[in-house]
Amino acid sequence: MTAIKDFLLSRAMQDEAESDARQGRPSTRHHPPARHTELRAEIERHNDHSMTIVSRVGTETITRCGCCPKEDGQPCRALRLLALPYAQHPAYRAEWALA
Repeated sequence: MTAIKDFLLSRAMQDEAESDARQGRPSTRHHPPARHTELRAEIERHNDHSMTIVSRVGTETITRCGCCPKEDGQPCRALRLLALPYAQHPAYRAEWALA
């Protein structure tokens, strides 16, 4: 899931820098505003957790989002929703689209 998290964090920082430039403020990279901090916290909440399942038929390692453990898909729906506004960005990946 690191790719989508990196993508979202870089988009958030870029959006903030563009907003600051439009408003004539200096860069806030070292002191991010509250909305960037909240977005970053939301993105970071969705960390992957891996677990190994042992059964009679064998061993399997599965990875799930720590916030959305009932979802089988990677990345989780929450991160894919956060990435949706950036669907036209060249770094956006088709596999992040919601089905």
